[in-house]
Amino acid sequence: MVQTKFFLASVAATLMVMPSFSDAHSWVDCMDWRFNGGKQSFDDNAGYCAGYARRYPVKYNGDQVSPRYAFGSLDSADPNRHYKQSEKNPDDWPACSTGKTYKGGEGEEVGSDETLASPVDSAYGQGKWGPMTVAKPGQQLCVRWPAKNHKDEPDNVVYINMPPTPMSKDPTQRQLNQWTIAKLDYGNCFSGGSDKARCGGCFTVPDRAPGDYLIQWRWKLNGEDNVPEWYTSCSDVRIGNGKGGVAPTATVDPAPSSTESGGKVTTTSKNGKGNVGKPTPNPPNYKKPAPTNNGDDEDDDDEGDDDEENKGGDNNDDEDQDEGDDEDEDEDETKMTTISVAVDTMVDARCLGAIQSTTFAVISNTPPNVA
Repeated sequence: MVQTKFFLASVAATLMVMPSFSDAHSWVDCMDWRFNGGKQSFDDNAGYCAGYARRYPVKYNGDQVSPRYAFGSLDSADPNRHYKQSEKNPDDWPACSTGKTYKGGEGEEVGSDETLASPVDSAYGQGKWGPMTVAKPGQQLCVRWPAKNHKDEPDNVVYINMPPTPMSKDPTQRQLNQWTIAKLDYGNCFSGGSDKARCGGCFTVPDRAPGDYLIQWRWKLNGEDNVPEWYTSCSDVRIGNGKGGVAPTATVDPAPSSTESGGKVTTTSKNGKGNVGKPTPNPPNYKKPAPTNNGDDEDDDDEGDDDEENKGGDNNDDEDQDEGDDEDEDEDETKMTTISVAVDTMVDARCLGAIQSTTFAVISNTPPNVA
């Protein structure tokens, strides 16, 4: 009992001094999500991924492709996936993550390398990265991302930017701001909880000549003091035979500031009831990936292991123990389990205020033994 109370008090003291989790983390999980039919959602069992962002880590089993990491967990991978542009001057930041700190790192999160490869398709496949998206003008593309605790944020917009011509070098963010082809509702989410809810939206590929084109996913999140935070993911889409490629030019009108909302979101609606669209045909010779659980069944495996351990424990009932001591130990174990779950939940909280309020709720039923 004394140890349990001491542990609770220690956890409370530790959480009180933890920093605020103000930065959000999201990225493109799939650039070309294909619905299986029936209910059209972005849940794992409702479709599969046919195209990924640049250098997106996957596993290959013959011709079958599956995620290398559990859904929504690449913010803790090395390197992590999310890329945040500077809050002070986001339009002057690289449009695609370079995989390294840029200009001293004024508040941006580095992310992994999503720069244009040469040749373009060398950022795909290679036995370790997801396949490249193949599409045609007028085709619907559906993109998926994790909610990361922000599906209910106001003015939550995803911009889909695509240059009018293939390019031999990634354009600047100011140029891409001129080439927005769709605006999606970031909060169009389905199952998975607030952190790992499966979210997504669909758009139509515009009329483009054959070539390899950049598609930028750019999420606008209203940060502290209503200062926007910008997160991007970069993918390539092959139209036709993939030929083409010109240097980006600046012969466009001055780009609007990224601090503006950019207009009304009309592509999808919230809560999984929006226009997620119809399935699109597979690329030639494409083999559908085998169903995967994206690592979400790990908890189920752990529960099974716990059951086996409990069965083994039932065979040791011959040992004589004081009944009162057993009850105290069981009570301590229950409290330790409860506080462990609470700690995991609180670490995922976005801000210190949420952590503090949860901490007080947890320890209120078992106050420390203060003289």
